[in-house]
Amino acid sequence: MDSLSYSSVKSMYVHPSSRLVKLPFVRVRAPDSLNSRLSEFEPLTLLIAPLLTLFLAQIIGAVFGVVHEKGLKACLVGLTMSFPQVSLFKRSQYLIFLFNPNLDWLETNDSVGEKWNRMIPAIQKYIDSEKQKKKNRAEELPVKGLGVLLEKMETENRNDAIWQSKCSGTVYIGGSESEGHFALIKQACSMFSHTNPLHIDVFQSVVRFESEVVAMTAALLGSKETVSGGQICGNMTSGGTESIVLTVKSSREYMKYKKGITRPEMIIPESGHSAYNTAAEYFNIKLWRVPVDKDFRADVKAMRRHINRNTIMIVGSAPGFPHGIIDPIEHQFVAVTEWSGGLYVSPTIAGSRPGSLAAGAWAAMMSLDEEGYLQNTRKIMEASKRLEKGVRGISELFVLGKPDMTIVAFGSKSLDIFHEVNDVMSSKRWHLNAQATETQQV
Repeated sequence: MDSLSYSSVKSMYVHPSSRLVKLPFVRVRAPDSLNSRLSEFEPLTLLIAPLLTLFLAQIIGAVFGVVHEKGLKACLVGLTMSFPQVSLFKRSQYLIFLFNPNLDWLETNDSVGEKWNRMIPAIQKYIDSEKQKKKNRAEELPVKGLGVLLEKMETENRNDAIWQSKCSGTVYIGGSESEGHFALIKQACSMFSHTNPLHIDVFQSVVRFESEVVAMTAALLGSKETVSGGQICGNMTSGGTESIVLTVKSSREYMKYKKGITRPEMIIPESGHSAYNTAAEYFNIKLWRVPVDKDFRADVKAMRRHINRNTIMIVGSAPGFPHGIIDPIEHQFVAVTEWSGGLYVSPTIAGSRPGSLAAGAWAAMMSLDEEGYLQNTRKIMEASKRLEKGVRGISELFVLGKPDMTIVAFGSKSLDIFHEVNDVMSSKRWHLNAQATETQQV
C-alpha cells in the first residue's frame, strides 16, 4: 500500500519573543514505489508540469470570472459571433437556441433561420440600402463646383422620410419648418452657425446663451430648492450619449478623489441606456447590468446585492428608453454620500462645439416660456395615454409594463411584430423604434 511513512520523530526548540517552545520535528520519507514512479519522468517534465498546471488554473479561474460577471448566455453569444468561418445561418441557429432553449433542436433547420430573420428583419434591408447609396456617393472632391448645389440639397431633403408627427424618438420638435416656433429656431441657428463657444473671448453671445440655458434647465429640475445646495454647473452636450458618458466620468473622478476608489464599478438595470456600456469601456469601469422586475422597473433589491466598496454609481432612469417607465430611484442609494444633490456636469468631451445649438436652445426656451412648456408637456402626456389605451384595445398586442412618461413599448405573442406591424407602419410612413430583443417590441 502506497503511503507516506515516518522515518523518525524528534523534537526541536524555537525561540519566539524570548520564549522557549518545544515543537515536534517530523522527517518524511516517500516510499520506494513513489520514487520509482517519479523516476520514469524527465526532470524537466517534473519542473514544467506544476507550472503548466498553475497556468491552466489561472485561465480557468479567469474564464469563470468572466462568466460570473457577464453571464453564461452573453459569453456564449460573444463566442459564437467571434468565429468568422461560421456561417451567418449557423450563428443564427446558435443564438436562437440560446434565447429559446425550449426549442426542439432536432426539428429546427430552416425554421431557425427564419425565426432569426424575423428578429432582425431590417439588417439585410439596411445593408442593401447602404450598398445602393455607395454607388451614388461622392468620394472625391468635384473637379468643378456644383452650380446647383442648394437645389440638389433641397432635393435630398425632400427625399428624407416625412418625420413630422410620425417618427418615434428622432426629432423633438413639431410644426412647419417655415413658420412659427420651428422657423424661429432655424433662424436663430443660422444666425450663429459660425460661432464656437470654446472661444469665450470671441463669441461671448453664445457663451451667455449656453450658461442661461443651463441655469434655466437647472431651475426646471429644482435648483432653487434648498436640497440642491445652490451649487449648479453644467455645459451643453451633443446629445444623450455624451451626457451619460460625462456623468459617469464625473462620478469616477469624484469617487476617486473622495473615496480613493481605483477599481470603479457601477450598477445599472438592464433597461438602462447602452451609453453606459460605452462609458464603462472608455473609463475602465466594471459594469453590473441587473435584470429588471416583472414590471420592467429597476429591481432595487437585486441591485443592492452588487454594492461594494468600489461602487461609484447606481443608475436609475426617469424614464428608461426601452419602456418609458420610471425606475424606483431612492436617494439613500446615491453612492456620492457627501454630495448635497443638484446637477453635477463636467465640461463636454468636445472642445470646439457649434454655437448654433446653444442659440437655438436659448431661442426655444425664451420663446416658449414656462407656461408654454407646461402646455406642451400636457399635450404630449395626453397623446401618450391615448396611444397606450389604443394599443391595449388591440387583442393581438400588449403594452410592456405601465408607461409613466411619453414612451409606450408594445409587443405581440401572436403577430410577427417586425413584419406584420413595424413594416406595415413603415409603409404608411410611420417610423417606430423596433427593438430586436427577447420580447420583440416597438
